Amino acid sequence: MAVVLHHAPRTDLLARALGDLLAAPLADPFATEVVVVPARGVERTEWYAGRPVLVTANGYSLGLFNGDTGVVVAEGEALRAHISGGASFAVSRLGDVETLHAMTVHKGQGSQAEAVTVLLPDEASPLLTRELFYIAVTRARRRVRVVGTPEAVRAAVLRRARRASGLAVRLRS
Repeated sequence: MAVVLHHAPRTDLLARALGDLLAAPLADPFATEVVVVPARGVERTEWYAGRPVLVTANGYSLGLFNGDTGVVVAEGEALRAHISGGASFAVSRLGDVETLHAMTVHKGQGSQAEAVTVLLPDEASPLLTRELFYIAVTRARRRVRVVGTPEAVRAAVLRRARRASGLAVRLRS
């Protein structure tokens, strides 16, 4: 189950495919270059106007926290990342970020967006549980779009998560 926040280099192939589709209309047709800067833990990171970003580690000196989101904006010749909440930084100051076109429900916990699209897998998927579906749809402040078959939605609402930790058995013994 994936959540697309409308506004992850390794989230999955879906995120990359969506990224290509979503970034294309945002790209400046008159732009002649893309800024490429080194980032921690990654050989190179492409920075471009319109790039949606997810902060993946706390940056206390900048007041950034894991899960913060933003977008890169061209300001004159420079690129700046505008983070939700109002802060803005030169992209060279950001280290632990990923491109955010889509994220898993797990990674989305704690995040919110005005509009969210939830992509459901096939109805037989063990990921379709009431608990994960609830987490996914409650990421939206105003609008949720669910993409899936009626059978997948039904499975997501009716199937409860099964815990397999063995904790209940250990507590009883």
